[in-house]
Amino acid sequence: MEEEVKNKNKTHPRKTLKKKKEETKKVEEKKVEEVKTVEEKKERKIEPKDKANPPCEFRNIVVILLVASLLGAFIGSYVTYKWYDDKLDEEKGNKTELEIVYDDIKSNYYGDLNLDKLSSDSLKGMVEGLNDRYGQFMDKETTLSYNEDLNGFFTGIGVEVSSEGEEYQTIVTVFEDSPAAKSGLKVGDHMVSMDGIAYTKDQIPEMTYAIKSSKIGDKKTFGILRDGEMLTLEITLEKITTTSVYSSVIEEDGKTIGRLDVTNFSANTYKQFQDEYKKLKEQGISAIIIDLRNNQGGYLSGATDIASMFLDKGDVIYQQKDNKKTTKVTNKKEKEIDLPVVLIVNQCSASSAEMLASTLNENLGAEVIGETTYGKGSIQKYMVLNGGSSIKYTVGEILTSKGKTIEQVGVVPTYQVEWTEESDSQLQKAIEVLLAK
Repeated sequence: MEEEVKNKNKTHPRKTLKKKKEETKKVEEKKVEEVKTVEEKKERKIEPKDKANPPCEFRNIVVILLVASLLGAFIGSYVTYKWYDDKLDEEKGNKTELEIVYDDIKSNYYGDLNLDKLSSDSLKGMVEGLNDRYGQFMDKETTLSYNEDLNGFFTGIGVEVSSEGEEYQTIVTVFEDSPAAKSGLKVGDHMVSMDGIAYTKDQIPEMTYAIKSSKIGDKKTFGILRDGEMLTLEITLEKITTTSVYSSVIEEDGKTIGRLDVTNFSANTYKQFQDEYKKLKEQGISAIIIDLRNNQGGYLSGATDIASMFLDKGDVIYQQKDNKKTTKVTNKKEKEIDLPVVLIVNQCSASSAEMLASTLNENLGAEVIGETTYGKGSIQKYMVLNGGSSIKYTVGEILTSKGKTIEQVGVVPTYQVEWTEESDSQLQKAIEVLLAK
């Protein structure tokens, strides 16, 4: 068995010789073939790899197509963005980016869009972005009320109403010589409707705005409930002037002291101050108290004009500082009042009121009585916008006539006196100081 297995594993000599001959023949044929191939390549001038590796041709084609596709996409996107940038550049010639975005949203936004709110929110965000302590965006209702304080008048019929105790708005004051008085309106009348629109006691702001946003000379038809009877009255709107200066006389120890209470500085405050001072002068006053408590400011020009009445020509009224320089504002008028004067202030006296108090104190030595003031020594620019809303933002700072800071410091009184409810201790101190002069 072992012998048979061995024989199976052996190769016959003839077969081996035959195999060698066949291998030799193949080698010779291969050499001949290689010589032919070399000669053909020389004649055709083809690089060996072009024939030897045909799959590489397909791979190169794929790479070229891929590169071309990527390049085409890049060029296409570049052209798209370049066109958009050029469009933006073209639009920027006439519009700001805020306007461009607003117009784009207006044209393309998918959903409900309140353009008034979008516009007001944009302006509000712009002002808030300033981080300005006194920067403010005001809607049209707030702007209307603010303008009344500044202008010193409003469009109306001349009544004050209350919402207490009744279903409807109740008249509590009828101004003398007002359209309301001329039409026969009385205290206690209930205002039920206007121009056919019903208003409840909780809708005083809505009715007030509807009246004040109308024009002087417009006619309004009011439904009035009086003693259970419904009346219809047509009233023509007029210009109603507000009062910001009140005067009174104080008789004490043989002295006649004039008191001028200035509630704010509107466009007509200076004129009212002059008129009220003339009344006091006719009564023979020998000293003046200017009460600026709860006066939160207003037009700086109003306070400047009042200060000029007490100062000599050329005196520094205050200094104004902006981001470029500091300027001294001097008195250009002749002195009108040459009497002892004291001022009363409290924590709610601000802005123009603080300027007036500091000016008379530093220039005349006028005593200031009460509590340290609010500390608003900045100047705001006020802009009313086309839609009726408005913005204001800080453009400078007020310094006292001697260059002291008011902002967040306030005016410190000569005599610190707290107000008491049972007796006006601050007013009493002011009288005491003047009696000692």
